[in-house]
Amino acid sequence: MLVWQKNPIVVCAVLCSFGFTTLPAADVKLPTLPRGIGEACVEPTDLMRKQHMDFLHHQRDETVYNGIRTKRHSLHGCVSCHAQKDAADEFIPVNAAEQFCQSCHAFVSVKLDCFECHASRPDKDVVRSQSGHIPATTGWFVLQSDLINAYQTLGP
Repeated sequence: MLVWQKNPIVVCAVLCSFGFTTLPAADVKLPTLPRGIGEACVEPTDLMRKQHMDFLHHQRDETVYNGIRTKRHSLHGCVSCHAQKDAADEFIPVNAAEQFCQSCHAFVSVKLDCFECHASRPDKDVVRSQSGHIPATTGWFVLQSDLINAYQTLGP
């Protein structure tokens, strides 16, 4: 009897492990991300890549459940920093193809549903300071006024 007939599982395991260790790694093109406008992100890049949803969920919980509103990990702050402008000097939504949020989410096949409710681009009236930060009077108030206007348009 041949070796593979006596112990086919062992032979298969050996051949598979040999194949995985000797094959060259596939060339995977990572997404190219547009750089934000600030000097640095609120957290180190490697940490944000892995845990940005944890930060956003924590921020949401603190705001919605505890009434604590900060800017450090706000979605509005992310959008204001990472939204790019087109040739007509208009903001491009961060969830558009090839833009900051969408490029990574498409790469890892994760649905990006934040912007079904939240604004995907900064308000046109927002004037950024030299450091790239936005005034404290924008954000929630912009979204809130949009919701009020939409409600008034639709009626009760």
